[in-house]
Amino acid sequence: MKSQVNLVSALTHYTDSFWNQMGRLFHLITHPTFFTLIFLVLAVILTIVIFLLRKSLILKRLLDQKTVLLEITPPAFTDKTALNTQNFFSVIHGLGKDRNLKNRLLGNKTIFSLEIVSTLNHGIRFLMRSPNEEANVIKKIGFHICLNQK
Repeated sequence: MKSQVNLVSALTHYTDSFWNQMGRLFHLITHPTFFTLIFLVLAVILTIVIFLLRKSLILKRLLDQKTVLLEITPPAFTDKTALNTQNFFSVIHGLGKDRNLKNRLLGNKTIFSLEIVSTLNHGIRFLMRSPNEEANVIKKIGFHICLNQK
């Protein structure tokens, strides 16, 4: 009989101790500082996940994007070359900035790669890699500028 009382006493002690610890844990969890800390940690983790997801989508879009290489050769002798070249680059820069709200949020940019190539035989040329969607616009801009140079 005494062993049963000791067993009940021990179980009661452990049960009381367990619920006492659970009460302390519940008090800690319901504390406003704890909620603030958990909220900040989750906000930082969510921000990092969104940032990495956005960057990976941008990289995938750039790798899958079809491009075309355009060669633009300005006239060899003209007095308006510098001004027209500046206008050309300004218009190209404007094409890269023209984005709708969806593309701004996703971080999609129109990327152009421009190189200046010069040889004795061919003179100065601009080589431009652009997306297929923008190639026709760039051809029209280049043609318009060449007409204004003459």
